Amino acid sequence: MGVPFSIQMSPAFWASFLYLAVFGSVFAFGAYFTLIGRIGPARAAYVGVMSPVIALIVSAAYEGFDWRLATVAGVLLAVAGNVLALWNPRPRAPVAAPLESRA
Repeated sequence: MGVPFSIQMSPAFWASFLYLAVFGSVFAFGAYFTLIGRIGPARAAYVGVMSPVIALIVSAAYEGFDWRLATVAGVLLAVAGNVLALWNPRPRAPVAAPLESRA
């Protein structure tokens, strides 16, 4: 290592910092708590599984991330797991029980 840590207080740094503070924290927490209010905390917790998937997509778009077979497999497993965990099939219509005769 041997390289000292330093922060350059440039306009780009402050713009990035404010973006992360507003959208990465305030907006994201507000959206997450709204989601909790709409679908409940147990189901909303699965959004955490999608964070790495979104990060990979953003990295591919802006940083030229190189997709490999293992990465694609991991993304597909994460998405499939979320679909299975959050899938809510329509409840079946209740079946009426036959009445007992009192003869």
